[in-house]
Amino acid sequence: MPYYVYQCYKNVDWEKLKMLESDASTNLEFTEYQDKYVPEYNKSDKKKDFYYYEMEILFDNETITQPEELIDIQIEYKNKTFEEKLGNVNLTKFVEEPENITEKEYFSLMTGGMYNINAFPNKDGELHTPESGLKFEVYNDTVIKSIKILNNDSISVKDVVFKDATNGMDRKFDGELSSKKGDKGNICITLVDEEFKSKLCYSANMFLDIEFEAGDTTEHECIPVQFNTRLDPYEVYADEVDGVDILSFYTKYYEYNKE
Repeated sequence: MPYYVYQCYKNVDWEKLKMLESDASTNLEFTEYQDKYVPEYNKSDKKKDFYYYEMEILFDNETITQPEELIDIQIEYKNKTFEEKLGNVNLTKFVEEPENITEKEYFSLMTGGMYNINAFPNKDGELHTPESGLKFEVYNDTVIKSIKILNNDSISVKDVVFKDATNGMDRKFDGELSSKKGDKGNICITLVDEEFKSKLCYSANMFLDIEFEAGDTTEHECIPVQFNTRLDPYEVYADEVDGVDILSFYTKYYEYNKE
Protein backbone atom coordinates (compact mmCIF):
# COMPACT_ATOMS: atom_id res chain seq x y z
CA MET A 1 0.00 0.00 0.00
CA PRO A 2 1.43 3.42 -0.94
CA TYR A 3 1.99 5.80 1.96
CA TYR A 4 -0.47 8.40 0.64
CA VAL A 5 -3.23 5.76 0.64
CA TYR A 6 -2.32 4.94 4.25
CA GLN A 7 -2.59 8.66 5.00
CA CYS A 8 -6.09 8.64 3.49
CA TYR A 9 -7.07 5.89 5.93
CA LYS A 10 -5.82 8.22 8.70
CA ASN A 11 -7.93 11.12 7.41
CA VAL A 12 -5.00 13.43 6.76
CA ASP A 13 -6.06 17.03 6.17
CA TRP A 14 -4.76 17.46 2.61
CA GLU A 15 -5.60 21.15 2.49
CA LYS A 16 -3.51 21.73 5.62
CA LEU A 17 -0.64 19.69 4.17
CA LYS A 18 -0.78 21.68 0.93
CA MET A 19 -0.76 24.97 2.81
CA LEU A 20 2.26 23.94 4.90
CA GLU A 21 4.12 22.71 1.82
CA SER A 22 3.57 25.95 -0.11
CA ASP A 23 4.95 28.17 2.66
CA ALA A 24 8.75 28.09 3.04
CA SER A 25 8.44 29.28 6.64
CA THR A 26 6.55 26.12 7.63
CA ASN A 27 8.93 23.52 6.18
CA LEU A 28 9.48 21.88 9.56
CA GLU A 29 5.74 21.70 10.29
CA PHE A 30 5.14 20.27 6.83
CA THR A 31 7.74 17.54 7.33
CA GLU A 32 6.37 16.66 10.74
CA TYR A 33 2.80 16.45 9.49
CA GLN A 34 3.76 14.62 6.29
CA ASP A 35 5.78 12.01 8.19
CA LYS A 36 3.39 11.74 11.13
CA TYR A 37 2.32 8.19 10.30
CA VAL A 38 5.58 6.92 8.83
CA PRO A 39 6.66 4.94 11.97
CA GLU A 40 3.39 3.01 12.22
CA TYR A 41 3.21 2.69 8.43
CA ASN A 42 6.64 1.04 8.37
CA LYS A 43 5.57 -1.40 11.09
CA SER A 44 2.19 -2.20 9.59
CA ASP A 45 1.27 -4.95 7.16
CA LYS A 46 0.94 -2.89 3.99
CA LYS A 47 -0.62 -5.70 2.01
CA LYS A 48 -4.29 -6.57 1.75
CA ASP A 49 -5.50 -9.97 0.65
CA PHE A 50 -7.49 -9.27 -2.50
CA TYR A 51 -7.39 -9.82 -6.24
CA TYR A 52 -7.59 -6.95 -8.69
CA TYR A 53 -8.93 -7.44 -12.21
CA GLU A 54 -9.33 -5.10 -15.14
CA MET A 55 -11.96 -5.83 -17.77
CA GLU A 56 -12.40 -4.30 -21.19
CA ILE A 57 -15.72 -4.46 -23.01
CA LEU A 58 -15.76 -3.75 -26.74
CA PHE A 59 -18.92 -2.69 -28.56
CA ASP A 60 -19.55 -3.04 -32.28
CA ASN A 61 -20.05 0.49 -33.57
CA GLU A 62 -22.20 -0.78 -36.44
CA THR A 63 -24.86 -1.99 -33.99
CA ILE A 64 -25.23 1.43 -32.34
CA THR A 65 -28.06 3.19 -34.16
CA GLN A 66 -28.76 5.87 -31.56
CA PRO A 67 -27.20 7.19 -28.34
CA GLU A 68 -27.55 4.78 -25.42
CA GLU A 69 -26.73 4.94 -21.71
CA LEU A 70 -25.50 1.95 -19.70
CA ILE A 71 -26.94 1.92 -16.19
CA ASP A 72 -25.54 -1.18 -14.51
CA ILE A 73 -23.55 -4.33 -15.17
CA GLN A 74 -23.87 -7.91 -13.92
CA ILE A 75 -20.79 -10.09 -13.54
CA GLU A 76 -20.92 -13.80 -12.78
CA TYR A 77 -17.91 -15.23 -10.95
CA LYS A 78 -17.70 -18.66 -9.32
CA ASN A 79 -21.48 -19.11 -9.42
CA LYS A 80 -22.03 -15.73 -7.80
CA THR A 81 -23.63 -12.74 -9.49
CA PHE A 82 -22.38 -9.24 -8.76
CA GLU A 83 -24.35 -6.19 -9.90
CA GLU A 84 -22.81 -2.74 -9.98
CA LYS A 85 -24.06 0.68 -10.99
CA LEU A 86 -21.97 2.16 -13.78
CA GLY A 87 -22.72 5.82 -13.33
CA ASN A 88 -22.48 7.88 -16.52
CA VAL A 89 -21.56 5.54 -19.39
CA ASN A 90 -22.77 6.67 -22.80
CA LEU A 91 -22.52 4.97 -26.17
CA THR A 92 -22.73 7.13 -29.28
CA LYS A 93 -22.48 6.21 -32.92
CA PHE A 94 -19.11 6.74 -34.56
CA VAL A 95 -18.44 10.44 -35.11
CA GLU A 96 -18.64 11.50 -38.74
CA GLU A 97 -15.52 13.40 -39.67
CA PRO A 98 -15.79 16.78 -41.42
CA GLU A 99 -15.38 17.00 -45.16
CA ASN A 100 -12.06 18.08 -46.68
CA ILE A 101 -9.84 15.87 -44.56
CA THR A 102 -6.28 16.81 -45.45
CA GLU A 103 -3.98 14.38 -47.23
CA LYS A 104 -0.71 15.89 -46.05
CA GLU A 105 -0.66 18.68 -48.63
CA TYR A 106 -0.59 21.46 -46.07
CA PHE A 107 -0.70 20.62 -42.37
CA SER A 108 -0.45 17.13 -40.91
CA LEU A 109 -0.69 15.45 -37.54
CA MET A 110 2.04 12.83 -37.54
CA THR A 111 0.32 11.02 -34.65
CA GLY A 112 -2.43 8.70 -35.86
CA GLY A 113 -4.17 8.62 -32.50
CA MET A 114 -3.57 9.02 -28.77
CA TYR A 115 -4.74 6.18 -26.54
CA ASN A 116 -4.87 5.35 -22.82
CA ILE A 117 -3.68 8.80 -21.74
CA ASN A 118 -3.51 9.01 -17.96
CA ALA A 119 -6.34 11.16 -16.60
CA PHE A 120 -5.45 12.38 -13.11
CA PRO A 121 -8.53 13.11 -10.94
CA ASN A 122 -8.96 16.83 -10.22
CA LYS A 123 -11.68 19.25 -9.17
CA ASP A 124 -11.60 21.16 -12.48
CA GLY A 125 -12.05 18.17 -14.80
CA GLU A 126 -8.86 18.94 -16.71
CA LEU A 127 -7.35 16.48 -19.18
CA HIS A 128 -3.79 16.91 -20.46
CA THR A 129 -2.22 15.39 -23.54
CA PRO A 130 1.44 14.34 -23.07
CA GLU A 131 4.19 16.85 -23.82
CA SER A 132 5.54 14.79 -26.71
CA GLY A 133 2.42 12.95 -27.76
CA LEU A 134 0.84 14.94 -30.60
CA LYS A 135 3.35 15.67 -33.37
CA PHE A 136 2.67 18.00 -36.30
CA GLU A 137 4.40 19.11 -39.48
CA VAL A 138 3.59 21.94 -41.90
CA TYR A 139 4.12 21.34 -45.63
CA ASN A 140 2.78 24.71 -46.85
CA ASP A 141 1.84 27.95 -45.13
CA THR A 142 -1.40 27.52 -43.19
CA VAL A 143 -3.55 29.32 -40.63
CA ILE A 144 -5.03 27.23 -37.80
CA LYS A 145 -8.62 28.44 -37.33
CA SER A 146 -10.12 26.17 -34.67
CA ILE A 147 -9.31 23.24 -32.39
CA LYS A 148 -12.23 21.37 -30.87
CA ILE A 149 -13.70 18.05 -29.78
CA LEU A 150 -16.32 16.74 -32.18
CA ASN A 151 -19.90 16.04 -31.08
CA ASN A 152 -19.36 16.23 -27.33
CA ASP A 153 -20.82 19.26 -25.56
CA SER A 154 -19.37 18.35 -22.17
CA ILE A 155 -15.74 18.64 -23.34
CA SER A 156 -14.13 21.98 -24.20
CA VAL A 157 -10.64 23.04 -25.20
CA LYS A 158 -9.08 25.17 -22.47
CA ASP A 159 -5.52 25.67 -23.68
CA VAL A 160 -3.40 24.75 -26.72
CA VAL A 161 0.34 25.30 -27.07
CA PHE A 162 2.34 24.61 -30.23
CA LYS A 163 5.87 23.68 -29.20
CA ASP A 164 7.78 24.46 -32.39
CA ALA A 165 10.93 22.35 -32.73
CA THR A 166 12.24 24.40 -35.68
CA ASN A 167 12.82 27.55 -33.63
CA GLY A 168 12.40 26.33 -30.05
CA MET A 169 9.46 28.64 -29.42
CA ASP A 170 6.18 27.87 -27.66
CA ARG A 171 3.19 29.49 -29.33
CA LYS A 172 -0.24 29.60 -27.72
CA PHE A 173 -3.29 29.13 -29.89
CA ASP A 174 -5.72 31.98 -29.27
CA GLY A 175 -8.38 31.69 -31.94
CA GLU A 176 -5.94 31.77 -34.86
CA LEU A 177 -2.35 30.70 -35.44
CA SER A 178 -0.22 31.04 -38.58
CA SER A 179 2.26 28.29 -39.42
CA LYS A 180 5.00 28.42 -42.02
CA LYS A 181 6.22 25.70 -44.34
CA GLY A 182 8.77 23.55 -42.50
CA ASP A 183 7.37 24.17 -39.01
CA LYS A 184 7.12 21.02 -36.92
CA GLY A 185 6.98 19.97 -33.28
CA ASN A 186 4.41 18.95 -30.68
CA ILE A 187 0.98 20.21 -29.71
CA CYS A 188 0.07 20.21 -26.00
CA ILE A 189 -3.64 20.44 -25.28
CA THR A 190 -5.60 20.94 -22.07
CA LEU A 191 -9.25 19.92 -22.20
CA VAL A 192 -12.01 20.28 -19.61
CA ASP A 193 -14.72 17.66 -19.27
CA GLU A 194 -17.65 18.67 -17.08
CA GLU A 195 -18.30 14.97 -16.45
CA PHE A 196 -14.79 14.51 -14.98
CA LYS A 197 -14.90 17.27 -12.36
CA SER A 198 -14.15 15.80 -8.91
CA LYS A 199 -14.51 12.23 -10.18
CA LEU A 200 -12.14 9.47 -9.09
CA CYS A 201 -12.78 7.15 -12.06
CA TYR A 202 -13.03 8.24 -15.68
CA SER A 203 -12.78 6.90 -19.21
CA ALA A 204 -13.63 8.69 -22.44
CA ASN A 205 -13.09 8.40 -26.18
CA MET A 206 -13.25 11.49 -28.35
CA PHE A 207 -12.21 12.93 -31.71
CA LEU A 208 -9.98 15.97 -31.92
CA ASP A 209 -10.57 18.21 -34.95
CA ILE A 210 -8.08 20.83 -36.13
CA GLU A 211 -9.46 23.15 -38.80
CA PHE A 212 -7.09 25.28 -40.87
CA GLU A 213 -7.02 27.44 -43.96
CA ALA A 214 -4.61 26.62 -46.77
CA GLY A 215 -4.79 28.76 -49.87
CA ASP A 216 -8.44 29.15 -50.79
CA THR A 217 -9.64 26.02 -49.01
CA THR A 218 -10.57 24.99 -45.49
CA GLU A 219 -9.09 21.66 -44.39
CA HIS A 220 -9.37 19.39 -41.35
CA GLU A 221 -7.13 16.98 -39.45
CA CYS A 222 -8.97 14.58 -37.11
CA ILE A 223 -7.58 11.96 -34.74
CA PRO A 224 -9.07 9.76 -31.98
CA VAL A 225 -8.07 10.54 -28.40
CA GLN A 226 -8.70 8.34 -25.35
CA PHE A 227 -8.29 9.13 -21.63
CA ASN A 228 -8.44 6.74 -18.66
CA THR A 229 -7.76 7.07 -14.96
CA ARG A 230 -5.11 4.60 -13.81
CA LEU A 231 -5.76 4.07 -10.13
CA ASP A 232 -3.53 1.99 -7.91
CA PRO A 233 -5.37 -1.22 -6.83
CA TYR A 234 -5.07 -0.08 -3.20
CA GLU A 235 -6.83 3.16 -4.12
CA VAL A 236 -9.69 1.20 -5.67
CA TYR A 237 -9.96 -1.12 -2.66
CA ALA A 238 -9.88 1.77 -0.18
CA ASP A 239 -12.57 3.66 -2.08
CA GLU A 240 -14.90 0.82 -3.07
CA VAL A 241 -14.56 -1.59 -0.13
CA ASP A 242 -13.52 0.49 2.87
CA GLY A 243 -15.24 3.74 1.89
CA VAL A 244 -12.05 5.78 2.36
CA ASP A 245 -11.90 9.24 0.78
CA ILE A 246 -9.19 8.93 -1.88
CA LEU A 247 -10.52 11.72 -4.11
CA SER A 248 -9.52 14.49 -1.66
CA PHE A 249 -5.85 13.56 -2.10
CA TYR A 250 -6.17 14.55 -5.77
CA THR A 251 -8.52 17.51 -5.47
CA LYS A 252 -6.90 19.15 -2.44
CA TYR A 253 -3.24 18.18 -2.54
CA TYR A 254 -1.90 16.43 -5.65
CA GLU A 255 -0.85 18.54 -8.60
CA TYR A 256 -0.52 17.13 -12.10
CA ASN A 257 2.94 17.71 -13.55
CA LYS A 258 3.10 17.54 -17.35
CA GLU A 259 6.83 16.87 -17.20
